[in-house]
Amino acid sequence: MRAVSVPRSRVLLLAAGLVVLAGTGLARAADEDALRQKALELNNVTGNDPIEGQIRALLSTPDATRKLLAVAVGMAKENPQPFHFNAAYILGRVAHHLKELDSAEVFYRLCVEHAVKLQSGQKLGQSFGALIDLYFEQKKYDKTVQACREFLDIRGNETVDRLKPAVLERMIQSLARQGKTDEALRIVDNLVKAEAEEDGWWFLQLRGWVLREADRLDEAAKTYETVLEKMTKDNLLKQEQKEHFAERTRYLLSSVYVDLND
Repeated sequence: MRAVSVPRSRVLLLAAGLVVLAGTGLARAADEDALRQKALELNNVTGNDPIEGQIRALLSTPDATRKLLAVAVGMAKENPQPFHFNAAYILGRVAHHLKELDSAEVFYRLCVEHAVKLQSGQKLGQSFGALIDLYFEQKKYDKTVQACREFLDIRGNETVDRLKPAVLERMIQSLARQGKTDEALRIVDNLVKAEAEEDGWWFLQLRGWVLREADRLDEAAKTYETVLEKMTKDNLLKQEQKEHFAERTRYLLSSVYVDLND
């Protein structure tokens, strides 16, 4: 085979190009290492105020933070897991705010895993609450219901038990939004019966919401009217609380009347 002679100038250009490519690769590796280190440092942030401060700081530089999130998502898949609860929670909240919703789900799910292992009521509430809100905002109602049921299945934690009514409410709303009105009403009616002994009204207003969502407006209006009646007789509420809830219920009732052209 005949040897091909390459001009020396081209050889030099080729060599220079390879040097540039190598330099670019090294620079990218260095940047990724720096971002990785920055992500790991979030493990050291403790306390509510420092956590909120770190979230605000990251949100103040959205472009740089999106690069950090891209690296951190890859890290979240590693074994052993490099992120503690606080780091995952900070990254999840930041991703949520920046509408990096797939990344937010990764970090919130990681928070749930940590919280379940730790059996911390506060962390279980934070992680499941954030995940449920994320799904509901995206109208992923099937995933919302699944996450709610996971939370409701947790037993023996006083903090979790206090949060269950709010989670149950969100699950019922998600079922209604899926068009599963009968299932939603079956659950809410059992709750209404359970609080009937105390002449309660909280879950009755949720029944009104489900009925309105199902376009059963006459039933919704009657339900809200009953809620108002029971609310005014609730001696456990302070006057300012009664006024607040009554105003909210009247607003919902008036919107139903508008839909009925009444």
